Amino acid sequence: MNFAFRVHITKSIGLGHLKRLNILKKYIKQNVYWIVSGDKEIIYKNIRKSKNILFIKSIKHEAKIANELFAKGLNKVVFDIANNKFLKKNLNLKIISIYKNLGYKIISYDLPNQKNLSDISIIPYDLEKRKVIKKNRINFYGSKYYLNDNLIMNKNKNKIKIKKILITIGGSDFKNIGYELAKILKNENFKIKLLCGLNNNKSKLSNVETIGLVQNIDKYLKWSDIVICGEGLTKYEVIYQNKPFIMIHQFDTRSDMIKSFIKEDYCLSLGLYIKKNLKNYKRKILEYINNNDLISKHLKKQIKIFDNINVYKNKRKLINLIRK
Repeated sequence: MNFAFRVHITKSIGLGHLKRLNILKKYIKQNVYWIVSGDKEIIYKNIRKSKNILFIKSIKHEAKIANELFAKGLNKVVFDIANNKFLKKNLNLKIISIYKNLGYKIISYDLPNQKNLSDISIIPYDLEKRKVIKKNRINFYGSKYYLNDNLIMNKNKNKIKIKKILITIGGSDFKNIGYELAKILKNENFKIKLLCGLNNNKSKLSNVETIGLVQNIDKYLKWSDIVICGEGLTKYEVIYQNKPFIMIHQFDTRSDMIKSFIKEDYCLSLGLYIKKNLKNYKRKILEYINNNDLISKHLKKQIKIFDNINVYKNKRKLINLIRK
């Protein structure tokens, strides 16, 4: 075993980074050490099948663990720690430097225009204006390198008849957005499933099926006719199923990454969530559901992201290079 995955997990950060690494683990087909920090309860609940979990308490402790693993022969680390908390304090670079200085091969998921120190940098987002990346690294840039449970996109050939709504605002939804949206739609003529993730809200809504934390949302995406989701990684999973979706933002409406995504016009964006705007959200959601022409336009645009003969080959190239 010569691989480690490094991730930070809390309610406010969500589970997207962890899920991305779990999908990568599936493709590289190797056992890994999990080097983790954040909320212990969430971590052990979501990586419970692995015995190789090392919980980091501090930067000094991280350096100690990195030294011990290197002495055991571990020589590759995949990082997914480009979260707002780490970026503001440059913690991601400080942590990666510990491993790089020891001689590890560094693979990292990064944000566009973010400084990185990696041997292989994966930036699975699209951005109109991007920084020139140094040539001495191998870089995989663009949403075509987003890894899903299935590498091939599922093209939706069904006629647009929206009767089933899936609401999923990330793995934590600590702002309770999903519950509030389900509440305003519960008396409309739809079947609604709410994936509430780590949210502890126990209140039941009539006409709404509430589901706790799930490891794989594919079956719920396939069940749905339309999805209401946050601005995180879930939006790409929805696009992989070629489903119409409505995006409501928990945090980010201003970054270049989000602006570029919205400009591509793959979905309806409701903007940043503000509770007093719920009536307005309901109106916009119902208007969109009844606008077949706009939905058809969005579905056709979605296909262009992944419907490319080279996309599958490019992803395989990325996976094989990481495994080497």
